[in-house]
Amino acid sequence: MGHFNINLDYNIISASENLYDDGSGNTAETKIKNSYLGIRIGAFIFGGRR
Repeated sequence: MGHFNINLDYNIISASENLYDDGSGNTAETKIKNSYLGIRIGAFIFGGRR
């Protein structure tokens, strides 16, 4: 009748680097991680390959 699928993806993206200044002369280098984990769930009802 139909079928379901579940995908688990881990996307590896390099970190972003930024130089932070608070306005009073203090600076710091920051790194932000951009990698993320995603889950996709789908279904084909009365469709797809037979």
